[in-house]
Amino acid sequence: MPAYYYLRSTLPTLLPASAPPFSFRGFLDRCEGRMRDADFLVLAAAGDTEAEDAETVRRVRASRVLSSFRTWDKALRNELARLRAHKLGRAPEKFLRPGDPEWDGIRAAQAAAQCEDPLEGELIIEREKWAYLERLEAGHYFDLEALAAYALKLRILERKARFEAERGEASYRTAYHEILDTAEAPPAEGRGA
Repeated sequence: MPAYYYLRSTLPTLLPASAPPFSFRGFLDRCEGRMRDADFLVLAAAGDTEAEDAETVRRVRASRVLSSFRTWDKALRNELARLRAHKLGRAPEKFLRPGDPEWDGIRAAQAAAQCEDPLEGELIIEREKWAYLERLEAGHYFDLEALAAYALKLRILERKARFEAERGEASYRTAYHEILDTAEAPPAEGRGA
């Protein structure tokens, strides 16, 4: 397996609480032409580890990190589907996708489902994804597996940044409507002229 010392060393460190330094597409642009074509195609498959087409599945399977993550993520999604279907009193079978059980993924789904706040549940899932990728990445520093873990972590940061943008927009809308409601409220008796 080729080593990508220069490429990997030029990438900024990703931390779970940081903003993404660039988009997943920007990451692929940085990698294109700096690695073997076959490895680049495997790395590009990190953009859609859920895809079911034969070519993407083949590329995902070429990376232990991507393949293991796909199994973990599918187990997580299937468990979330089971839990949500049970909560709604529906049969979960039509929502499940074929896949092997992965107990860490199932545990993460159960922890997220217990949250009262849906956003907090999503953040738990993203923290668990990050922790799982840390375990998969252990021992890989400059190879395709390290770059695959980097790509998946970048996607986590992008998703978390969207949560923050949505939370900020919701907070703004709440404050804006409170101001409008206050401005339109009739003056209280006994005050003013």
